[in-house]
Amino acid sequence: YMIAGQIDRAEAVLKTALALDDSSPQLLLKQASILGLKADYKGAVDLLLVLNRQHPKKPAILRRLVLAYEQLRQPERAMAFLKAYDKVSPGEHWAAEKIKQHVYLGSTVNLPRTP
Repeated sequence: YMIAGQIDRAEAVLKTALALDDSSPQLLLKQASILGLKADYKGAVDLLLVLNRQHPKKPAILRRLVLAYEQLRQPERAMAFLKAYDKVSPGEHWAAEKIKQHVYLGSTVNLPRTP
């Protein structure tokens, strides 16, 4: 449903799944994605930070944190999680492109490498 853009249906299915298992990291990650799709970036960040504490260094979580903090216009925090993502997934094209973006936009926040 999320791929098809049917966010309300995806949310209903997720609600049922969470009733069965409310601690599944995969389900909580889907919930964070739905919050992001609904432009509730603060809610997504809050959930992702909890997931990141429970499951540190998971690229899927770190990547979503970068994107959510960019939407919240907090480039320092986005860069911090981008650096963490780059450490666990070195050479990843997505991270290199994001670093270039931050440099282009004027970020000088302790860049992990020269893009």
